[in-house]
Parts: sequence; C-alpha cells; structure tokens
Amino acid sequence: TLVFMEYWVKDSQLIPMDTKVVDTGYGLERITWFLSGRATAFDAVYGDLLSKFLGMLNVERPDERLLESYSKVSSLMTKIEAGNKFKELRKEAARIMGVDPIALDSALSPLEKAFSVLDHTKSIAFMLSDGLVPSNVDEGYLGRLLIRRALRIARSLNPDVNLSDLVVMQLHHWSRSFPELLEAEDKIAEIVDIEQKRYEETVRRGRDLIKREARKRRIDEEFLVEMYDSHGIMPEVAAEVLREEGVDVRIPDNFYELVASRHEAPKIREQEVREVKGIEEFRETELLFYKHPYMLEFEAEVLGAIGDAVILDKTAFYPEGGGQPSDTGVLLLNGEEIKVRHVEKVKGRVLHHVDKPVSKGHVKGLVDAERRLSLMRHHTATHIILGAARSVLGKHVWQTGAQKGVEESRLDITHYKQIEPEELREIEVLANRIVMENREVKQFFMPRDEAEKKYGFVLYQGGVVPDPVLRIVEVDGFNVQACAGTHVMRTGEIGPIKIWRSRRIQDGVVRLEFSAGMPAVRKLIDGYEKLKEIAEKLGTGVEGVDDAFNSLLASNKSLMKELREERRKRLEFLVEKEVNNSVIIGNIKFVSLATDIADRSIITDVLDKFTKENGDLAILLVEGGNLYLMVGGSTGIKASEVLKNAVSKVGGRAGGSDLFATGSTTASYDEIRRALLEQIRKAGK
Repeated sequence: TLVFMEYWVKDSQLIPMDTKVVDTGYGLERITWFLSGRATAFDAVYGDLLSKFLGMLNVERPDERLLESYSKVSSLMTKIEAGNKFKELRKEAARIMGVDPIALDSALSPLEKAFSVLDHTKSIAFMLSDGLVPSNVDEGYLGRLLIRRALRIARSLNPDVNLSDLVVMQLHHWSRSFPELLEAEDKIAEIVDIEQKRYEETVRRGRDLIKREARKRRIDEEFLVEMYDSHGIMPEVAAEVLREEGVDVRIPDNFYELVASRHEAPKIREQEVREVKGIEEFRETELLFYKHPYMLEFEAEVLGAIGDAVILDKTAFYPEGGGQPSDTGVLLLNGEEIKVRHVEKVKGRVLHHVDKPVSKGHVKGLVDAERRLSLMRHHTATHIILGAARSVLGKHVWQTGAQKGVEESRLDITHYKQIEPEELREIEVLANRIVMENREVKQFFMPRDEAEKKYGFVLYQGGVVPDPVLRIVEVDGFNVQACAGTHVMRTGEIGPIKIWRSRRIQDGVVRLEFSAGMPAVRKLIDGYEKLKEIAEKLGTGVEGVDDAFNSLLASNKSLMKELREERRKRLEFLVEKEVNNSVIIGNIKFVSLATDIADRSIITDVLDKFTKENGDLAILLVEGGNLYLMVGGSTGIKASEVLKNAVSKVGGRAGGSDLFATGSTTASYDEIRRALLEQIRKAGK
C-alpha cells in the first residue's frame, strides 16, 4: 500500500506540505503473524519479550483456544473508526463466539492492556533513542503523552512497576537488529524516570484542581481533553475524581486521538521571503563571501535602488539569515562615503540599506572587519559548542534556535533537565580543545541527496533546508551541518570560547549563552581584574579568594546570629516593660509599641512567648507601616476580626487567624492604636 501525502487539510482547505511524504505500508507484522500461525500478532513479533512483560505486569495469559477464537472475529474492532462503541463491539464478538461477554472482557482486558504497554514502550524506546526530548510542545508533547499513557496502563496492572525497566527491556530486545539503541541506554532510562516522577507529581496536584474546576464549569469530553492538554491530568484520573464528586463522565474511545489532533495541525509559516516591488527587474547578486570569506573590500556596479536599498551586481556584505546578523560598513562612490546600515537577501538579490540615496555608478565596498570576523568566530563556535553538547549530554541534543552576536551569542538545545555545572564545564573544555587542535572547517556545496546519504539528518540542526543543493560546513571529524553562514577556515582562529551561563527557557529546551574570540578575552580580563580587586579587599591573593570569602561568610553568619539574638532580647525587654504598664479593658490587658525591628520571625517568637505566658494579653506591635497583633487564648477576642475593623477606620488591609493577625497601613502609630483600642472595647463587651 502506498499513501502519497501532499496536503494538510485545514478548514476544508488543502494546504501544500513543505515536505511531501510517501507512506509505504507492507504489513510486515501482519504477514509475520499470518505465517507463524500464532494466536496474536504480539506473539509473532515480540516472542519471549511478551512473556517477560506479562510477568512484570502480573497478567495471566488466557486460554489459547479463547484467543484463537477471538482472533477470528477481531476485525470487528475496525468499526471503532466509524464511530461504533468498543463495549458494543465486544458484546457482538462474544455473541458470535457463543461466550459470556463479561467473562470474555475479564479474560481479554488485562492482556490487551499488556499489549498496549508492549507497543507503547517499544515506540518510546525508539523515539528517545532517535533524540526526542519529552516536553509540552510539538513532537515532545506527543512523546510525553505516550509515556504517560503507557505509565497509566502499566500501573493499572502492577502499581509497583517502573516504566524505565520496561523500556530498557525493549532496548535490549531490539538491539539485536538495531545495536545503536544501547548507545544511550542510561540516558533513556533517566529520561523515563524523570517523566515518571513528573507524572506522579501531576497526579497529586491534579486531584484538587479537578475538584475546583468541576464546580465551575460543564463536565464533558472537552473538559477531559483540556485537563490533560493544559495540566497533564490523565482522563482516567480525572474520571475517578469526578466520580468521587458524584459526577459521571465517559472517556471517549478515541481520547488520545483528540488530544494529539490539537498538536498535529500544521503550522502555517509566515512567508519567509518578503515581497519587494520591482525586485525581480534586477539580476541576482553574486555572493562573494562564499568564495572568499575573508574578503572585506570589493568593487561592484550599482544596478539600481529600491527605496533606501542599493542593489549591486556582486557583494561581500553578508545579508542577515540563519540567526547571523548582517554585515555593516560603507560604500565609496565618487569619493563620498555611504554607510551600509543593514543587509538582507530577497529572492536572490541582496539589498544594502544605506543612509544616502544611490542610483548608479561604480562603488567600492568596505565591510566592517571587526564585526564580520567576530560574527564568523561566533558562528563557528556555535557549531563547536553544539557538537560538544551532543558529545557530553547525548545524541538527544538538537539545536532548536541560535542567535549570533558580535559580543555574545546564544544557542538553544533540547535537553530534558537543567545542565549541571560539571556538565557545562565539560562542554566548555571540549569546545576549547577543538579550538586548540586547529581543525579545518570545510565549507562546500553538495547535492541534497548525496549529503543526506553521507551525513544523515544530523545535518539539519538549524531546521530542514528545502534547497536541492546544500552548503555544508564541517568541523573536521567533529561536527557537520547544512549552513549558509560565514565561518572561519580553521578552529584555531576562533580564540577562546567561554560559556557564561545556561538556563532552561522552556520545557525541554536549555539556552547556552557564550562569547568567543576577543569579546571572550575582554570579559575574562575584566572578570579577572574584578577578582583581583576583591582579593585585595579581602587581604589575600587571587588564589585565596575562595577561602577568604568562605571565612567572611562564616563570620558574617555568626555575627548575624548574635545580632538576631540581641534584637530578640531587646524586643523582649521592651514588651515586658509595656506589659507592666498595660491598659486594662475588662479582662484584657492591652499592650502596644512601635519598633524598628523588622525580622518577622523575631516578632512572632516574642509575641507568642508573652501571650502564652499571659493568656489575657493582647499585644499590638507596629514596625513602619506593618502591623502585628497577637492575643492570648483567654481574651475572648479574635485577632483578625478586631485588626480588620481597626484598619478599615484608618485605611489599610489586614488578615490572619483568631490568635494572630497582620496588616499594613499608612496611618500613624497613635491613629492605629486608638482605632484598635476602640475595636477591642467593642469586642470585649
């Protein structure tokens, strides 16, 4: 069966796909099943792995005669796609077989769940070995969906099973035909374990969320889809919680198809090539920077202009593209200097945006040399850092975005967790080792099919390039990519590479920010000079800064502890003094004071001490505009109530419990004290 896929369907419109696909379906598993004569295709395909899974999942295999009989009517289940309900089709199968439908379902349901786990974990094993990183977007979302569904089904059979154990069993089983599966065994197991922990945390948080949301809105299949899509709550978990709340909801048989459909819709890309009226009247620009990447001066003829943009017959100015900013510089025309502010390419013509009008003539172009060379170094450094990240972290690392800069650049990569400091150091050391080895950076053009055959799809780190001929940039023996940017000829020209920081910018994506060449040198020198200044202030040399700083921290911690104790004692003294002069209101002793001590823990500790020792005390403490009121258990008043009422008279807000309340106000100390006294008198009556 050959299926030719050429269009997306959106709102009944056919939208051409960027990549045409021919799906070849030979039915190899079905043929294997048919030829083997086994009761199920799973026996034929998985062999002894099926038995191991049944043992791990605590599933007993039904009688073989029942399986053989059911296999003869199993084609009934294809009617699900036409909208038939699974339960009704199962009943029909039981009727044809002449068996009790409940007994049939009881015998087959655990086995079918085990089959699902078997197929799911196989897919997970291959997806993760191909470099997929589970996340909340794009293909990563579908990977997470598959992991969570497999985990939910597996746990329904054996609550103690670890999904990673099952995935590792798949890796070893299929490694007989695909030995590369074992290359990332530890990483794959770690990813699955992390996803399992995240799922368990989601289930814990999800129960309360379901209860809250169920009280606000209509409960239907869309509710279930949204709870999973937005919060990761499996429909079975949601349905269980809803039943506890007295709400019955049916999970659609095609639930996961509904969820997946939300993420399979095509992204209609904005037109990448902007329209420029009249651009096609000019011939395409000859690009000198590919033939001569170090050419910084050139001569050319002006073909014409469109707005502030000059079009030349040839240029050494690199136009913005692939995350690399454009060159800048000047054009010399009849002794006049014209600044080139920005350069872009539209339909093969390079537009030089200038600060003065130019129509015709012979010009000399001067590219800003420092900017160009810095961008070249940063671009090649980006390739090297990516190669180093893949070497250190694993083959699952792919580039998701990059932006080269003159002083600093960034590289976004897929990774399932934050990069550890030692891993980042290892990436940086390896990147600089490649620089020091002064490897050749080969740059050449190659037909697409030949390039893919030789290098594989690892070429497309910056995204798939649709051109029939690709420009290949290869850091000899280390990294190869399809890339249209400018690069140095040997890695030694880059100079030092310094990765300043790494941070997660979204689920499954980590950003590396770095500098290369002179920008890295300048920042390293500046940093070292600052370190020397700090060392001098600490009275030590650079090599002793860490010890001196740790000593300073310890000393500071000790002093802070002493200071905190002194403040606590001072506040106790002041409160005790005021207690001796308290205002008596019925059975309540009222105490108030203003303080400059802002440590809330000290305040609450001291107030708690006095109100426990004296159950008839009500103490108001005012620090700036912050209010603290604590009352003893025998006062008979509620702290939150009286403070709220008092604050409402003078302006501000307050809240808390019966024994302790806090608030804030712009009123003076005397104003809030009078207002609170009034409320305590009212409450005490």
